[in-house]
Order: sequence, then C-alpha cells, then structure tokens
Amino acid sequence: MDLKQLVLDGNFSAGVRMLAELNDAEVRDTLLDLTRGVFSRTVSCAFAYLRKKQPIRIS
Repeated sequence: MDLKQLVLDGNFSAGVRMLAELNDAEVRDTLLDLTRGVFSRTVSCAFAYLRKKQPIRIS
C-alpha cells in the first residue's frame, strides 16, 4: 500500500512510519501530492454538494 492511500484511509501511524524512511525531497513531494489530492477531492465534494442545493452561477 502506498503512503497516499494510507493517509487517505486515516492510517496516520503507518503513514508517519513510512515518511520517516524517506529522504527530504521524497517527503516534500509526497506531502505536496497528498495535499493536492485531498484538496481537489474536498473541492469536488463541496461543488457537488452546492450543485444539489442550488445551481452555481458564474458571472
């Protein structure tokens, strides 16, 4: 299982152990990937929720 999936599944202790084995560049890149993935999924969910409540109008 990869680090991203561990964190997304909420298995933070295993994710932290895995991070401890990586070098600084790998840690930075992995955290950036995680942040992008979680953020984009959160934004997608928020827009889907808002669309159900009322149509989004962009002016």
